[in-house]
Amino acid sequence: MRAWILVVLVGCSLDVTYKGTTYMCGSDGSCPDGYVCQDQVCLPTQPTAPACSGSISAGADHTCAVKTDGSVWCWGNNLYGAVGDGTVIDRELPVMVSVVSNAKQVSAGDTFTCALDMTGAVYCWGKNDSGQLGDGTMSDSRLPVRAGTLSGVTQIATGQSHACALMGDASVQCWGYNDDGQLGDMTTSNRGGPAPVMGLPPTKTIVAGHDTTCAIAMDGTLRCWGDGGDGELGDGMAMSASLPVQVPGLTAVAGVAIGVSFVCAFDTNGATSCWGNNDNAELGAGFSDDQENAPVATPLPAKVVAIAAGGDHACALDDQHQVWCWGNDFDGKLADGTENRGYTPIRTQFVDSTAISLGVNYTCALASDGASAHV
Repeated sequence: MRAWILVVLVGCSLDVTYKGTTYMCGSDGSCPDGYVCQDQVCLPTQPTAPACSGSISAGADHTCAVKTDGSVWCWGNNLYGAVGDGTVIDRELPVMVSVVSNAKQVSAGDTFTCALDMTGAVYCWGKNDSGQLGDGTMSDSRLPVRAGTLSGVTQIATGQSHACALMGDASVQCWGYNDDGQLGDMTTSNRGGPAPVMGLPPTKTIVAGHDTTCAIAMDGTLRCWGDGGDGELGDGMAMSASLPVQVPGLTAVAGVAIGVSFVCAFDTNGATSCWGNNDNAELGAGFSDDQENAPVATPLPAKVVAIAAGGDHACALDDQHQVWCWGNDFDGKLADGTENRGYTPIRTQFVDSTAISLGVNYTCALASDGASAHV
């Protein structure tokens, strides 16, 4: 059995060493305000750093966070440059992403990353074999490049090898890998630049995961498209679709998360349901089976306010700042101190959390003081 480890990051930081250090210096010795570079590590010049983590996003093997000063920091696997520091060196400590300086959101895909800045422009970096950087090429980039000429973007989402942007007019544009129709443009052709999703009503939230994409409409209904071979589209079928299809029976949807082959959503009352692959109980419905092609209830004894999905596990944040997880617990990613599969939601050891994000095989939570933790 593998050891279970919980790493808690304290003091408004992203510290993974417990040595009071939070970031590696930039290549030119730069550090954010309130830090000084010593021995290639940024050390705080005061007890509490002035800029805390504002959001966090977990990819397959790398993680990124936006600090409240608008800087983006990434760490983990950097084979294709997904960390965004101009190198392909894996990073055990967070490093500051170059080029992007006024970000308000970051989204980590499998081997690439995108960020949305305050002006509504989108920048992406990392692997680009399917056009997922959106710059019109198929060339990897170790530094952020502009995704098309997008402007006025209000939200971004990344999947395995595709990305989407929610526009200010409530329309959606996507780019990258499209073999299963996850771009929603009625084709299965990859796109190196943003293209409109067809057949969507006015949209308020967009989510991308693996090879499936979902959007919450202004009226609270949910539509999904892309890979549906394991029932991910929730329409009772087990077929892919290159145009959005409505998930029947769901209204007042407030949030949605997409795993490798399953989807979970919650409504404005905090009730949760999931559908798709269920080999490892990733639907949290109290049983495991091949798949469920339509939503099934996920019994959770609390009001859900946020949800996230990984490879074969999912987690929810409740209105009391507690985190609940279910599904495969290999490597202890359910954060309950065991490696037992969670057939129904299990309350984790994360406390006072304000946000969650899941990688394929790990879990991250953001604390109310801006600190973060992961398992």
